[in-house]
Amino acid sequence: MGLDQLAAGTADGLVVAKLNRLSRSVADFAHVLRVAKKQRWSVVALDLGIDTSTLNGRLVANIVMSVAEWKREIISQGTSEALAEAKECDVQLGPPILVPKPVIRRIRRLRSNGHTLRAIADQLNADRVPTAHGGDRWHNPTIRGVLGRSGGDPHGRTRPTAPSRPVSVRNPRGVYGQPDFAARGSPGRDP
Repeated sequence: MGLDQLAAGTADGLVVAKLNRLSRSVADFAHVLRVAKKQRWSVVALDLGIDTSTLNGRLVANIVMSVAEWKREIISQGTSEALAEAKECDVQLGPPILVPKPVIRRIRRLRSNGHTLRAIADQLNADRVPTAHGGDRWHNPTIRGVLGRSGGDPHGRTRPTAPSRPVSVRNPRGVYGQPDFAARGSPGRDP
């Protein structure tokens, strides 16, 4: 059954296994309910036994969606607090840097002397310096990543960054029973 069948009036309702999978926010769910009311169809959530064709069903569905949105915001807040605390404690997030320290020092020295990311990559490529994984080509994002993961750009053009893939951070306080949180970072930008 598709939403077009509901809109056309050839179906009476939308059945979902879990209400919180239909919508991720109260505002979105309210929109679904407005459309359902306007088009004269209902939502039935099997996990909670809710049928929005009744007043009580609509009330309970809105309460459940409000609690689900609150829970997501609490988890997000706990994640932010845990990451801030980890940062204060100088916790290294993500896997260790695989680039040899002499290469990192060279990249940082070249950047401090005003070289662009492209110029640094070109020089490492010309000198046939292998990448961390044994590759033979250095690229701007790789240089930016090395600078970000090794304390930031000495020229001030990029900030220290978290890894660009999910990592687990131990939440020292165990906020709301959620001991671990995932975080994503993004590399800084080169002008």
